[in-house]
Amino acid sequence: MTLPKEKLLPLWQLKKAGCSTKGDNRGLGLANLQEIIDKYPRVILETTYTNVVFLQKIIIGED
Repeated sequence: MTLPKEKLLPLWQLKKAGCSTKGDNRGLGLANLQEIIDKYPRVILETTYTNVVFLQKIIIGED
């Protein structure tokens, strides 16, 4: 799905609960994932997206 440029939101906003480019009653997944990642100091979440690609990269560091 390609989103019009005016529908692209800043990444920080997409990680807020309830924020979605897909409509109402959505937008919990990224907020939930960020909440889980925040509990682990050696885990990093890298998020990037354009109007055609959404990429979530989870990096797990060594102890």
